[in-house]
Amino acid sequence: PGAESWINLSFLRTRESIDGVQHQVRNLGDREGHDVKDVPRPTDRLVTMSMFFQDYLRKNENIRMHLNFTVGTSLPFGIPDNNIIFRNPYRFAPYHRVDIGFGFLLWKQEWRHRRPGHFLRFTRNTWASFEVFNLLKVANEASNTWIKAITNVQYAIPNYLTGRRVNLRLKMDF
Repeated sequence: PGAESWINLSFLRTRESIDGVQHQVRNLGDREGHDVKDVPRPTDRLVTMSMFFQDYLRKNENIRMHLNFTVGTSLPFGIPDNNIIFRNPYRFAPYHRVDIGFGFLLWKQEWRHRRPGHFLRFTRNTWASFEVFNLLKVANEASNTWIKAITNVQYAIPNYLTGRRVNLRLKMDF
């Protein structure tokens, strides 16, 4: 009681077809592209799965731990400069991260009769927590910065989401 666990599985396929444009894809090693009906939109992440697990100590429910795991298929991207024929032909690496947290119940309303002068008595519940986001320090790609060389060739330089972060939180319910 009081602890929660869940699994979330999402499916999303987003495609686009621009009127008057014959979209094409080019396989690795091909010089010429072949026609396709539609191409992926930038938000075309087919599957995302998240798992959240929370538990507490057997003899002390005031100390809890939670673990969050998220994994998602890759997102498409393409070269810049309004390229609508070969639209979003590439994909970033799949997204994944793990978060962990520990929470400590500092005060709950049921304790008022035992400690009527406690400095947190005006709250229903007060939790202090310590969390580590992106525990495995995965470098998930968010976008690309495109650099054009003198030879007119473009290179994608990845921009990454934040690495590992530590969070201290104080949560008060009134």
